Amino acid sequence: LLIFLFIGGYRLSGCLGQQGLDLYQLHTEGEINHNKDHSEPFRQYDRIFNDLNDVQLQAAMSNGLKGTIRQDDVEGNRKLREIATCRYYQVDELTHSMPYLVPKAADLVEDIGRAFQDSLFNRGYSRAHLVTVTSVLRTREQIKQLQKSNVNSTSNSAHCYGTTFDISYITFGTPETGRIASQDKMRQVLMEVMYDLRNQGRCYI
Repeated sequence: LLIFLFIGGYRLSGCLGQQGLDLYQLHTEGEINHNKDHSEPFRQYDRIFNDLNDVQLQAAMSNGLKGTIRQDDVEGNRKLREIATCRYYQVDELTHSMPYLVPKAADLVEDIGRAFQDSLFNRGYSRAHLVTVTSVLRTREQIKQLQKSNVNSTSNSAHCYGTTFDISYITFGTPETGRIASQDKMRQVLMEVMYDLRNQGRCYI
């Protein structure tokens, strides 16, 4: 009966035709599947995601740029790759950083976004949800500017080496159609994704 309505409704015009279009959209976006939403495992992520700044900084210095970089030297730098809003994530309006990372870190951002979408899809939601990158590479000039307004800002941040980025657990990109996950669900799924990647040795958090 579902298949009949899907095919028949899609081919007809008018009200029934719109129902068919809606069913077609749900089917192609994975909303009609055998996966059911479920409760996420309870974990105290504030205790799990507690990698100290010294550990993050050491990893940044080992895998990233060899020292801080000037703003004029960022574009065209062969060691950096520009990141931009795409099908897997969105880049927020950056006020104190530039959207550049070393290739290994740029790949990690994409893998986070892809895994986030796959996890939501397997729970019956639209695949088109996006994580939001809020801070990326900080140049010498941006660090000095930050220190004027933020007493906690340091001149030797992990953000200086092109290996470090921030992802919001509050702001997400949501699709215009399909089943949309709640903010709590998106946050929990993102935490699960990051938990798995951290256990794989892909990142510190």
